[in-house]
Parts: sequence; structure tokens; C-alpha cells
Amino acid sequence: MYEKSNAKGSVDAFDNSINFGFYGLLKYSVSLFFGLASAYWLSNIHPVLSPFSVFVFYFFEVHFLFLFPLLIDHSANPILTSVKLTYKMGLFKTIFIVMQIGVYMIAGVFDVKKPFYKWHIGCLAIIIWYENETRSRI
Repeated sequence: MYEKSNAKGSVDAFDNSINFGFYGLLKYSVSLFFGLASAYWLSNIHPVLSPFSVFVFYFFEVHFLFLFPLLIDHSANPILTSVKLTYKMGLFKTIFIVMQIGVYMIAGVFDVKKPFYKWHIGCLAIIIWYENETRSRI
């Protein structure tokens, strides 16, 4: 995927010094924390409200939407840049699109023969979205 995301057509060596695990842990721990906290809070109001915590999870998750492509592109401040790009594209539009991609990715896990196929397609969709929508804006 790294080779396909290189806009110039020439492939530089992939930078293994970037701690993608740390950034992934940061992205999903923040999103999960606020998603679970809102689920708890909403269930205390009324149990029927707790599914709305999914929206809270995605609200925080979309702020880190382009974090990994920005890391690959050696952005100086990838977290802040990802947040700025999310708001330039429109926060609620981005949440709506990401939720659809997320449902598609998670549904693929139930395919016993190829459980990660749709997950990889979803990841590729984010990279293509990054290429088409944001790279020219940086």
C-alpha cells in the first residue's frame, strides 16, 4: 500500500523508525475511552441510549483519520494535521463516510474464508480518500 500511495511514482524506502504501534494505540485508546465512557454515561440515563456511544467513538476516531498516511508522508505534526484535514473536509460528512466504511470493515470479519479481506479494502479506501481529497491541500 505504501508503494501505491507514493504520488510521485518513485518508491522511497519505507521508514521503519516510525512507531506506528504507538500511534495506533493512541488513536484507538482515545476513541475507545470516550466511546466506552459515553456508553456508561448514556446507559445511566437510559439503557436504550447506550448505542449512541458509537457516534461518540467515531467522533473521536475521525480526528485521527489520516494519521497513518500522514506518518508515511513524514508530516511534521501528523496528529494536528489530521485534525485540521478532518475539519477542512467537514466533520459530520467525514463521520458519516467513516461509519459506513467501518461497518463494511467489521462485517468482513464474519467471513470465515477471508476475515480480513474487507478490512484491507477499508484501509485502502482511506488511503485513496487521502490521496484524492487531502494531499493537494497539505
